[in-house]
Amino acid sequence: MGFKTFIKRFQVEYLTTAVTDTFARFPLSVTCCAGAAILSILAAHDIKPLSDDDMLRALLFLGYALVFFTASRLYSEGRQLPRAREAAIMFAGGIVLLALALIPDRFSAMHVFIGAALGLSMLFAPYLGRNSTEDSVWYFNYLNGVSLAIAGLSTFILCLGLSAIIGSMDYLLYDMKLSGKIYGDIWIFGGTFFGPVMFMHQISRQFDFEKNECAIPAGIYFIANYLVVPLILIYMWVLYVYFIKIAVQWELPKGNLAYMVTGFGSLGAAARLAVFPMRDYGTKLLQQFYKYFYYILIVPILLLAIGLYTRLSQYGVTEDRYAIGVCLTWLTALTIWNLSRPRAAHIKHVPMALCLLFLFASVGPWGAVHVSTRSQLARLEGMLREAGVLHADGSVGKTGQNVPFELRKDISGTLDYFYQGKEKAIAHFVDPVRGEIQKKYKNEMPSYDSSTCGERRFGPCWMDYNMTRYVMEAWGMQYVSRWETKESGGSYKSFSAAHGQFSGDWVEGIAPYTYMAWATPNLYNGTWKMDFPQAVHDKHILTLSMGANAVVTAVLADGRSDTFELQPLADSLNKEKQGVIPEADMDKMTLHPATAGFPAELRISEIHGRENGDKFTLDGGSMMLLFAP
Repeated sequence: MGFKTFIKRFQVEYLTTAVTDTFARFPLSVTCCAGAAILSILAAHDIKPLSDDDMLRALLFLGYALVFFTASRLYSEGRQLPRAREAAIMFAGGIVLLALALIPDRFSAMHVFIGAALGLSMLFAPYLGRNSTEDSVWYFNYLNGVSLAIAGLSTFILCLGLSAIIGSMDYLLYDMKLSGKIYGDIWIFGGTFFGPVMFMHQISRQFDFEKNECAIPAGIYFIANYLVVPLILIYMWVLYVYFIKIAVQWELPKGNLAYMVTGFGSLGAAARLAVFPMRDYGTKLLQQFYKYFYYILIVPILLLAIGLYTRLSQYGVTEDRYAIGVCLTWLTALTIWNLSRPRAAHIKHVPMALCLLFLFASVGPWGAVHVSTRSQLARLEGMLREAGVLHADGSVGKTGQNVPFELRKDISGTLDYFYQGKEKAIAHFVDPVRGEIQKKYKNEMPSYDSSTCGERRFGPCWMDYNMTRYVMEAWGMQYVSRWETKESGGSYKSFSAAHGQFSGDWVEGIAPYTYMAWATPNLYNGTWKMDFPQAVHDKHILTLSMGANAVVTAVLADGRSDTFELQPLADSLNKEKQGVIPEADMDKMTLHPATAGFPAELRISEIHGRENGDKFTLDGGSMMLLFAP
């Protein structure tokens, strides 16, 4: 058997042809896939040709560009545009996408809306600006859906198979000494190059189909008629019953109603598109669903409007609520259009309308980010005035009043919102107390300033993790997390060793001690429990327990015992505001026995609990006991 025949039998020639054909049709898209694969593999091997921030931006641009260039090519094929005009569209769009990835300081909802709009454009790109039948649009997207499923399954099989082969080789031929990262390389290559290229290779080159060509497999007919449509109608019945309950009891809708109705409306609209070819020969239930869907959508739209208005009036606009408002506008517009002008409605208008709304929401002073920031800033200003932090003359200082729990919780939640990449918007509220914060927490954040994580970063800065709590304390209030209630007993806090003897790469002798035992006590329903209450070598030599007042007791088999008191350490750390203990202060994390029966010391890695005023109540931790029997 010759080499060429061997290659053919393994279908390498087919794969090569598929890649070259796809490159000929979508050259820029395939280039984006290759670039994403190379950058991702380099990052997995800790080879960084770019900074972490630039790497994220480059990958974001390549993801955007992959979808945009593919959709643009389909649009050009559908309109039969000259190559020069197609190139101009791609060049202009590529510049815009590059600017969207490089210019903003932070990753925001704008990027999410842009990505969603680009994804939706794939559904109607070949039919933009030209006449087409609804059957053609449906069947083209059906074929692409099947292609996407096949590409995903092929990628999974390829990556799983190669991983199994390499794992077997590494096990049987142990002298190969293969790096474990090769498995990551396989899955990265499959997800960023092989899968997308295989999908693009299968995208239909035909855009216009006759009605009799849109055949539906029996399996899909069954799923649509006997599973999807009945389940959607049952869910719709639940929403109608809830609407009647609200009307009868005259009560405000529950907080998550908007998300539930948005999901129902979106899935219902997608299901109506999916069952389009069966509208004339499906079951009676499916035919009625298709015919009256926009009628039955009226009540869920009213529910969505009521729920959204309730949340906006209580908590203001956020990007999530703005997105729900976009979906409400979309569903309302589709309903009005389909009920008032049913003959003019076209199924391609469904994704097109949502795509345009997402583009509208992504940029500009009317966009989700700007509207949400202004809304939350105005809300924070009003709450700070009510709490006595913001004075009549516009100055900011420590409040002199007892701020109610719910108001503190709302202020804390709003601060959490801004410390996810929008901290500049509240600088005029924080700057007057920043010096106090830096002085008070110098051990925990010795160099906190804007340069610590850089002015330009896509992700939140790790230094901002506790800033809400620090700012609240500087304003004279206690931080309240979103999960806390008045009955929960205070805000959650933890104290841990920064590094040194507790880090994974630290090696240290334990002389003059003989053994060490880890313990992770936690308080459950008023009773302390230990993950490893019996610290053993090969035989029972020690029993660890933790009782009331956070006292750890170690008892040897012969009855000798030591006790260690954790509460004084917790109170000291809470008073000093040291959330992370630096290496220079590590000695304070080592406890010696309050009652000494044998040589031992307890090294604290981390303790946590709840702060309520000046009182700190322990509810768990992680620690290591060194002892000599």
